[in-house]
Amino acid sequence: MSCYTLSNCLLDNLELDKKYISDVLMVFTQSNPFKVALDKSNRILDIYAEIAGKNETVATWLNLMTMKPTSFETINVDVISVKEVEEIFLKVCSSTKSQQKVIVSSHERWTSFKYFIPQTILYDNIQVKVYDRDEAIPELHPPTSNTSITATNSTVAMDGSKIEDSKNINK
Repeated sequence: MSCYTLSNCLLDNLELDKKYISDVLMVFTQSNPFKVALDKSNRILDIYAEIAGKNETVATWLNLMTMKPTSFETINVDVISVKEVEEIFLKVCSSTKSQQKVIVSSHERWTSFKYFIPQTILYDNIQVKVYDRDEAIPELHPPTSNTSITATNSTVAMDGSKIEDSKNINK
């Protein structure tokens, strides 16, 4: 399973661009190993719901995300005392055990914390990888490896299979 934190600025700045709706946001509603991180007190879910109240596309996404089986992963972290919205997402992301990856609309809109190397923020001594929406597309759609074999007058064994007692007969 791959668990990503989707920032409020991603949803706030969706701007009905089909590319980002289908290639980033809706990826999480499909049957795949991708999940979206939430905090245990559901502050992130509340932020998403507030955005959904103003954006029909986000409302549809949120509805699909909450259907069974849910595409959310609750992270055991308390963000009740966190005041700044950007920090809520960083705290949840940094507490995710499998990976610390957050997706934002744009690096320019992610301003409260400084990058210490490109695409990476150090938060609470944990490196958080930050992807903007364009960088997220190849991250969420890794290239598939295809094997192409052309064999003429041959017998080919693939994927651990074995060929025994084979004969090639010319006609």
